Amino acid sequence: MKTISQLAGHQRLVSGKHGVFVYNLHCFYCGRALELYGEYCEHEVQLFSGLVKEGDTVWEIGANIGALAVPLAKMAGKSGSLVAFEPQPEVFNNLAANFALNCLGWARALPYAMGEGQGVLTLPGVSHDRPGNFGGVSLVDSPGGGEKVECRTGDELAAFLPKPDFIKIDVEGMESGVLRGMSALLASEKPVLYVENDRLEKSQELIELLWSFGYRCWWHIAPYFNQENYFGFQENLYPNQVAVNMICIHPDHQKIQIKELPISNSAKHPMLRE
Repeated sequence: MKTISQLAGHQRLVSGKHGVFVYNLHCFYCGRALELYGEYCEHEVQLFSGLVKEGDTVWEIGANIGALAVPLAKMAGKSGSLVAFEPQPEVFNNLAANFALNCLGWARALPYAMGEGQGVLTLPGVSHDRPGNFGGVSLVDSPGGGEKVECRTGDELAAFLPKPDFIKIDVEGMESGVLRGMSALLASEKPVLYVENDRLEKSQELIELLWSFGYRCWWHIAPYFNQENYFGFQENLYPNQVAVNMICIHPDHQKIQIKELPISNSAKHPMLRE
């Protein structure tokens, strides 16, 4: 049975397919999907189940409220670990709450932006009490107006965090900077990567950077709407909208075979028209 509880202000609580989630009722993507479908980006979660195994360490960079981090943490299990990074203070609070609500003691939330170098970034001004896409907030060329957040690098944090087997990166245009900031980590650990690549003007740079690290890349283009969603709600709130990501695997991972997805043999983005 679908159960939604009203919390203070714009916060709501829903019991969905992968756990219990606190979400902002004004968030049109993640929050609204959890409320109506009981899940979010389920096609991605299904893919992760073939890439993440019990005992793995997962890093999720740009974790939002944890709609994907929670199932990823469950895949890694108590013998593994998950570290989720989310710099937006209010969104981060929901992320940490969702780890606690689901008793994920092996999952850790850190309030950092990730990039090519250490420093301080300014969030754009966001009002969380009106409709918006809070997971789509970008720090690229941000005009500011919001809070200051700390930016860290993967190479720096790898000195005291568990080394990742799998890294998911969704940072609204800052993907190349995040990868450059963990170049030593990529060279030593060669984790499997799942990287958002939906900015046409940045795609070639991102693909060529991944190639330079020795990775092979496959496109994973998944609709936001899952007709077989957990709550059985059949209205598609996101017609013709897809998540565009790349699975990136180093040749050293001989056991992981990608057979049903298109490989990227050129730097051309599949959504780019002639």
